[in-house]
Amino acid sequence: MKCPLKRNTYIWPSGQGECQFEDCLEEDCAWWEDSLKKCSVRVLAQFSVGASVYLHNISENMPFKAQL
Repeated sequence: MKCPLKRNTYIWPSGQGECQFEDCLEEDCAWWEDSLKKCSVRVLAQFSVGASVYLHNISENMPFKAQL
């Protein structure tokens, strides 16, 4: 897996940059979640998406002022 935290950007003489992501260090990385065997950044992203879905569902089911 390519690490979302580590990337190298190469600037070519034409002025255009190319971004390459480094390989994941897994257990040697400070962001590695040992109990889940996943990167903590990816785990946080998954939880954030789940929380936003729940908040969206709550806001969709709230009654409007006219309905009260």
